[in-house]
Amino acid sequence: MLTRALLQSSSSQSTVYFVDVYSSNEGEAEYALEYAALSFSPGKENRPEVYVHTYLKPDVTLNKIRWPDVYSAIGITKERIEKDDKLPSLDDMLSSDYLKNRCIVCFDEGIEPVNAIVNSAGEFQSIKRMWEKTFCSEQANSQKALECTTLDQMCRFVGILDDNAKNTNYTPLLKKLYKMAALWEFLNNCIENPKLKKNLSLGNLQMSLIWPLPDTKKQWFNVECDSFESTTDEMINELFDGTLSDRINWFELGMYANDWEFKRNVAFSSSNLTGVNDLASFIFTRVMNFDIQLWVLCFYALYQHKTEVAKNIALAHGDFSCLNSANKEHFSYFIIDNLDIFLNPSQKKKLISSLVRQSFRARAEKSYEYLDFKKMKKIDEKNRTAQKYYFFKEARDARYIRQNSGQLLFISFDVKGRGKDREVSSDYAVNNIQSFYLQAKNVFSDIWVGSDLKVWLEFITGYSFTDIAAVPKYNDSDELKDIRKLLSEILQKEAYPYLADLYNFLQNCVNLVRQRSLEPVEKTYCFQEISILFKINPPARLGFLKKLLSFS
Repeated sequence: MLTRALLQSSSSQSTVYFVDVYSSNEGEAEYALEYAALSFSPGKENRPEVYVHTYLKPDVTLNKIRWPDVYSAIGITKERIEKDDKLPSLDDMLSSDYLKNRCIVCFDEGIEPVNAIVNSAGEFQSIKRMWEKTFCSEQANSQKALECTTLDQMCRFVGILDDNAKNTNYTPLLKKLYKMAALWEFLNNCIENPKLKKNLSLGNLQMSLIWPLPDTKKQWFNVECDSFESTTDEMINELFDGTLSDRINWFELGMYANDWEFKRNVAFSSSNLTGVNDLASFIFTRVMNFDIQLWVLCFYALYQHKTEVAKNIALAHGDFSCLNSANKEHFSYFIIDNLDIFLNPSQKKKLISSLVRQSFRARAEKSYEYLDFKKMKKIDEKNRTAQKYYFFKEARDARYIRQNSGQLLFISFDVKGRGKDREVSSDYAVNNIQSFYLQAKNVFSDIWVGSDLKVWLEFITGYSFTDIAAVPKYNDSDELKDIRKLLSEILQKEAYPYLADLYNFLQNCVNLVRQRSLEPVEKTYCFQEISILFKINPPARLGFLKKLLSFS
């Protein structure tokens, strides 16, 4: 028996939560199949909202459940539970404890498994006990009231209407909670104002904003709309001012406080991404169609409880630059964090192509910058801190400077020397140029995919770039193979014009080497932020002694 005192009134509470669990065998927690909770702020002109709703994986084998009775009671089949491998169990929901320290209202706290839920509540009320307290007098009317033991009986007694069945989006359990909320509101008023009970004998209907539920609307708006521009402010206000959750099919959608997936697995965090606001704006306005845009705003309003912000975005025709910086960033991250939900494969491909194209274009716009290899290396060697900002590599007739991230910044190819030394130098220069071009042909290399782009690709695909760029293995998953193929095609397509220009430059350098020219030549080029210097140095003049030795 629970020992905590029942609440006398919830007027001091900002929010109360109505909760119930459906079990195919009443009172037996292992047969639980649905869990739901509504949140409600008394005194405000609004209706309760769905706070938690999910079907459950029972703790008994599915064959033990009388499924015809379940379908008749809550409208779901055995197949509905079987096909969803992400469904939590009742124990999962209890351990997540979405209602911990909250003010909870249930119908009867003594029935399993509701008593397990109210155990962690801050305070709770029971409709059953409120009913008994309201009608505890010896009057004949009260005696009839105490004969009512079910929610439907109690509601009929006080004049709360039965369900008109015109709302088909809410599950029977959610409807039960809305009806319970209407009765709770009435009983609270009776406890505070006992005179209200006298009107019950007159058979008056109880007017409530909570119940009955409004009729289901099959469309977002009363007229056909294909863009925000085709909507009016009146239509937007109607959508976001109170009717939003009524349009959601709760038979198909879950609600876990702030998410529609139970303990969602996140492969990569969005915290390391750059340019989130700009990319979110591009995705919302250029990649998503109008229906998806509306779903994004509705989900944002429902799950992040940002109805006013979502409405303002819709009123601004999808332009969320009108928001303050905090709301803009919050909405941007909401879009990015849920790309996997909002974008279909075709839209993801379009997004990846756009990201790659913008990255290649931005890096191609950088101008050539000469980096003095010897001077920078000397400064770096004097740096006594553990942090190295550059790495230097000096091969035969080629020099490379890289950032500590591994990104190549500068490369130089040199032809120098006299006679046979010059011939060897020319051969090395050609080999170095060809080797660099082979690296550039690998579109998965750091030459093309910088750290910022790499993080985005990992976030969107859900795979590490190391796995994507790795040599294919026989045991790679089909999904990884498909992603690798898709990225390869996109990268090659977007890289082609830049690679063609690089080829022309390098081929021109190779031709100059092969001409065995002794005249000085210096050519520069910038390729994807890599500054390239090609030099043909004239043969050094020999001193008098070297000339004699050379002659002899």
